[in-house]
Amino acid sequence: MMGERKYVASCSFGKDSIATVLLAKAHREPLDEVVYCEVMFDKDVSGEVPEHRDFIYKTAIPKLEGMGVKIVVLRSEKTYVDLFTGRPFTVVRASAMVMTFCSRSTWFHFRPQISDRLSPK
Repeated sequence: MMGERKYVASCSFGKDSIATVLLAKAHREPLDEVVYCEVMFDKDVSGEVPEHRDFIYKTAIPKLEGMGVKIVVLRSEKTYVDLFTGRPFTVVRASAMVMTFCSRSTWFHFRPQISDRLSPK
């Protein structure tokens, strides 16, 4: 049995998605919540440019919440660093990282050459 229908808008907090939410409110369209998916660069740093992130959290979210809009922020447990740059590992006396990236549906993996003198001590 299906539950009650829920109306959700996805919002990047760019001009188009904010306009969509504002128009839905202005025209009394059903809107149960707005979902923002924040991609994190690493566990502490957002993938958003700092000015946009400040706008989202200091201006847009408070204004929309003040209008009665429920905002849900989603973050994956995996960050950009986790998914696309590999994990550091140690090889005898040198440190290396396997780099991974995708170009037109082809995955590439490479291991940069790091000399002993550039290795962390």
